[in-house]
Amino acid sequence: MSDLFRKEALEAKRQKTFGKTTQILPISLTLWLCFFFLIGVGLAFFVCLGAYSKKQEVVGFLKPNKGILLLYPHTTGTVKSIMVNQGQSVNKNQPLLTIESNNNGIDGVDLTQASEKEIKDQLDLQQNIVKNLESELGRMQTLLNNNYISFSDYQKKYTQLLDAKNELDQLKRQQIDTSRSKGYTITAPSSGIIASLNALPGDSVNLQKPLLSILPENSHLTAELFVTSQAAGFVHVGQKVLLKYQAYPYQQFGVYDAVITQVGKTIMTSDQISAPIKLNQPFYLVTAKLCSQYVSVYNEPHLLQSGMLLDAQIIGEKRTILRWILDPIYSLRGSLTT
Repeated sequence: MSDLFRKEALEAKRQKTFGKTTQILPISLTLWLCFFFLIGVGLAFFVCLGAYSKKQEVVGFLKPNKGILLLYPHTTGTVKSIMVNQGQSVNKNQPLLTIESNNNGIDGVDLTQASEKEIKDQLDLQQNIVKNLESELGRMQTLLNNNYISFSDYQKKYTQLLDAKNELDQLKRQQIDTSRSKGYTITAPSSGIIASLNALPGDSVNLQKPLLSILPENSHLTAELFVTSQAAGFVHVGQKVLLKYQAYPYQQFGVYDAVITQVGKTIMTSDQISAPIKLNQPFYLVTAKLCSQYVSVYNEPHLLQSGMLLDAQIIGEKRTILRWILDPIYSLRGSLTT
C-alpha cells in the first residue's frame, strides 16, 4: 500500500506546517455588533427604569389671598407729594401721599379760600347767637321758677337754642369739608405692603382711578389657574406647578414653583369672576400657593404684583416609560374583557 504514494508525499504529510483554517471576522463588524448590543441594553434599562411626568398646560393670574386695598382720591386735584415707594411696608394710619385741590375760579381767585372765610364768618356769628340764647334761657329759667313767665315761653326759647346749636354743628362740619377740599393726606387704612403706585407728583387725580394699592399684612399672592374640563380629571391638592410669569420671560428669568392648595368643584365661565384674563371655554378654578413672593431679576428680588398673567404647567402622575407604552394595551385588554 505504501507503493501507492511517493515517499516524498508521505514525508510532507508527516511534517505538515499549517493547521486548520479559521474564518476571522473584520474588526469593524465586531465593534458595530458590540455597539448595537450596548445600545439595546441601554434602551431596555431606559424604558424599564426611566420615568416621565405628564404635564398640563394652563393659564392664570396672581391674586392676593386676602384681597387688596385700593385707595381712591376723595376729591379732584393734583398729587403734591408721595411719601412711600412700591414694595415698601407701611403701618396703619401712616401718611402715603398728599393731594392739593385745584379750586381756582376764572379770575384766578382761590374758591376754597374764599369759601373758608365765608364759613368762618358764619361760624363766628352763629357762635354768638348760641351764646346769647344760652344767656337768655338762663334768665328765663329764673323767671319761670318765680312764675313770671309760662312754661310754653320757656320751651319756645329752648327750641330756638337747639335749632341754633344744630346749625352751628352743620357749619363746623362744612368747615371741615372745605378744609379737606383744599388739600388732604391719604393714609394707610391697614398695615401691609404697597403693591402698586399709580401716581407721580404733579399728576391730576381721577376719582375713578385708584392712586395706590396695599397688600394687607399677613397676606400673600396666590396663583389662580384656569383648568379646562379636559385637563381637570387628574388635578388634585398637593400637585406641583411650574409658573412662567409673562412679565418675566422664563427663558431669561426661569420658572418658579407652586403647590395646588384648592381645586374648584364647580365649572365656571369668564363672566362669573373678575379676572384680567378671559377664556372662551368653561373651566375649573384652581388655587396654587407660591413658593416665593419674589422673582429674581439680575440677582435682585422684585416683588410680584397682583394681576400679573402667567402660564403654568401642572405636573401630573409620574410613571415609567414602559408603563406609558403598555397602558394602551392594558386599556384595550380591559375593554375586550368587558
